[in-house]
Amino acid sequence: MYNYPIAVHLNKKSNAIFYKQLPVFLCFFICLATFFFTFYFLNLLPITALSWLFILFSSVFILFMNRHWASYLLVIVIPFLNLQFLYMLGPEVTQQIFLKPINIVVFIVLCAFFFERMTNKHQQVKRAFPVFHLPIIVLCIWGIISESWTPAGIFGIDMGITFITNASLYFLISYYANSVEALKKIMLCWIGMSVFVAVFMFVSIIPGVKHMETVNIIGNFSMFSFFEMGLMRAEGLTDRSTAAIFISVAVLSAAGLASTTQKTKYKVLLFLAIAFLMFAFFFTQSKAPLAGLLVGVLFITPFIINIRKNLIRYLCYIGISFLLIFGTFFKIIGYLLQYTTAKGGVASRLVSSSAASEAVGDRFEYWSKVFNQLIYNGVYLSGFGIGGSTHYLHPVPHPHNIYISIVCDFGLVGFVVLGAVVFFVCNDVFYTIKKLPASPTRTLLLCIYAGLIVVGVSSLSDFTYSFTLAWALLGLIAAAHKQIRNYTLVHIKT
Repeated sequence: MYNYPIAVHLNKKSNAIFYKQLPVFLCFFICLATFFFTFYFLNLLPITALSWLFILFSSVFILFMNRHWASYLLVIVIPFLNLQFLYMLGPEVTQQIFLKPINIVVFIVLCAFFFERMTNKHQQVKRAFPVFHLPIIVLCIWGIISESWTPAGIFGIDMGITFITNASLYFLISYYANSVEALKKIMLCWIGMSVFVAVFMFVSIIPGVKHMETVNIIGNFSMFSFFEMGLMRAEGLTDRSTAAIFISVAVLSAAGLASTTQKTKYKVLLFLAIAFLMFAFFFTQSKAPLAGLLVGVLFITPFIINIRKNLIRYLCYIGISFLLIFGTFFKIIGYLLQYTTAKGGVASRLVSSSAASEAVGDRFEYWSKVFNQLIYNGVYLSGFGIGGSTHYLHPVPHPHNIYISIVCDFGLVGFVVLGAVVFFVCNDVFYTIKKLPASPTRTLLLCIYAGLIVVGVSSLSDFTYSFTLAWALLGLIAAAHKQIRNYTLVHIKT
């Protein structure tokens, strides 16, 4: 018997369970904030060591308490890109293997998952295989096989580790997000973590020193961490573009949840979160994520407000809010420009149109170079192999386009997989809009699709297929695909 997946409101029992979980997450955020804010008082090395220990032990503790919290844990650890272990085989970045918190946490969650599967064999529920997984599995197998011919060497191994981690993240999120209720909680966790990321983005623009340290542990194995301050473009726990996209997904999710909740205090909290996140977003000065966010907003707006009735009112709200945000933003930017110039620093890219046009020109140069190498080597079917495009672009880290990196590194297989994923996503979006009745669940699913649109648009000028956040969103899309399938089965039976 199938449970009806289109639930308008969460039941009281589920809410009670969620509130029981809140103290654990509050403790997690408070402890983590304490560690990072002590940057002002301690050296970076003990803080980095404490942060790693905290992430590892808290991961084990959370999974020991409740395995269903794994999805929240995975979302929480995604932005921590500035804490890294590295195995150095040479001075170049392409001669180093990096391990980030997400690699370690995914491994811990996988161990918990397999342990659960082995110990609960009689309680396992048989589930139909989602067709959405098929192209992802094909890409994973092809990516691992391509290690045999990639010219990237050590960098190819590093990309392989990242690739396996991201694929595991995708499958774990799609597995644990097994209900509409679970999807909603994951998005709430995403919003909370985005607020946390935004706080440290504001910390990074405060005039201060640049914290960066590499500490040798044993042999070629080292610990690397950095937290820059006095930046003209906010960064914090992760790079500015990733932070901008992470926040954009949270803004769209918060808007969707605010449109469906009936309680005024929740609406107010969500609107305050949106305003705070948007304020932090502008400090990244990232243009591609801004374009992606605008497309995502245009996509989701007709489904979260009654345009005929409320358009004028919402335009007034948005206009006043943006005037306040932009006024404060430019005032702070003016102060930072003045401070940076006085210290002999470089002007912000926000006020430098030549820097923006130069960046666009560089992107076209990268794409042209990598395609010329693809034609020259004649590897249309197999591609360069995992990490191969970076080998030909060195010292540029990647082609700055997810789609080009997939096609160039995985050839025809990558192109077919990319087309299949786009087809499945478009089909799910169309079905959700046309077939599902208007409900909080439908809005939630559309917000997840809008988040993927932000990543898709931003990926036209940045990132590669090793972009962890994109894999996490694909996992949510796969979970949404299962909910749509369940809804279809229910209606076929009735």
